[in-house]
Amino acid sequence: MEKKTGKKVEQETRVEQAYIPPEYSQAWIATLRGDVYSFGVVMLELLTGKRPVEVFKTKMSTGLVVWVQQMRSEGKQDEVFDPLLRGNGFEEEMLQVLDVACMCVNQNPFKRPTIKEIVDWLKNVGTNRQTTK
Repeated sequence: MEKKTGKKVEQETRVEQAYIPPEYSQAWIATLRGDVYSFGVVMLELLTGKRPVEVFKTKMSTGLVVWVQQMRSEGKQDEVFDPLLRGNGFEEEMLQVLDVACMCVNQNPFKRPTIKEIVDWLKNVGTNRQTTK
């Protein structure tokens, strides 16, 4: 059995907490809106290639959700994407998925989309894509 040091347990706890929506700090009751938040975090991880909380940073480091929101507010949303995803001709689709992910991680749970809305939006990603022949 692996022995966990205090630092390792603290890092794992911080990562796990990154998936927990902000409203859970007031009432620890699982909700669909909370699940939507967690799904948004997973989408941000996939788009950025970053963990929700960079465990090698200091305790004062910014989490993934806050970092992405800050980059978007500064008009730098293109810079959040994982370098492995950039330049493959799907930038518009990645921006569409980023928009959905950011709606999912809205601080206000009542402004988050429903699961049906998320599915519909994700189904439509890239449907307006111009194909060149």
